[in-house]
Amino acid sequence: MNLDKKFQQQLLIVAGLATTLILVSIKAVADVKKIKQKRMTAHPAAAAVPVSPEAAQGSPAATRPVIAPEELYDKLEKETESMELERDPFFPFSQIKPQGLDLRGIFWDEREPRVIIDGQLLRKGEKVGKYTVIEIRKDRVILDDGQVKKELMIEF
Repeated sequence: MNLDKKFQQQLLIVAGLATTLILVSIKAVADVKKIKQKRMTAHPAAAAVPVSPEAAQGSPAATRPVIAPEELYDKLEKETESMELERDPFFPFSQIKPQGLDLRGIFWDEREPRVIIDGQLLRKGEKVGKYTVIEIRKDRVILDDGQVKKELMIEF
């Protein structure tokens, strides 16, 4: 009989804790909904929101538009469609073939390697179009136009 009374007490404690947990969870969900509702009514997706005390005084430089994540993603997607990829950010040189340059061959020599680009036989330091040959490797050539370095690779 003593065992039944102990079991009943444990059951009551567990039921009380479960009820408390459920009530706290419901309260938390309600609070989150209120916060989301407040955000949506306080500033719609295109509204300007003050970000500093100067903004509260009406400084236009201290406000920024608030954009919903979905709208921001769509906007960035549209902006990047028209952009040309200059280089892969994970490689030091652009691996996009510069227009009009055709690497036909590399004559590898430790002391004086040469390349054939657009039918011209070139050494390090010589120019082809607006590009200067700055490095010749066994399988690639690195060109520089003064702003961006480009890499031409032999295609086998």
